[in-house]
Amino acid sequence: MKTVAKIDPKIYDAYVGQYEYAPGATDTVTREGDRLMVQATGQAKEELFPESETTYFGKGQNWRMIFVKDEQGRVTAVRFRQHEQDLVGKKIK
Repeated sequence: MKTVAKIDPKIYDAYVGQYEYAPGATDTVTREGDRLMVQATGQAKEELFPESETTYFGKGQNWRMIFVKDEQGRVTAVRFRQHEQDLVGKKIK
């Protein structure tokens, strides 16, 4: 299994929101206590585990979610990386 980084859960608040890849295809990121969760359209909710402050993975999954920040440090998008391909979801909420 990949190594889970030690991250201050307070930073999760910046990642909470909805990320749209295409009309009708979104990931909803939520915080549940000290856990960061993601739910893709039509999928079950699952926990995200930190690999670094901005890169997360799902247990037993071969994908990564990389949160993208602008120059002011605000999260504006997420890159869903799988099989060396990126899908970019723009933060809409």
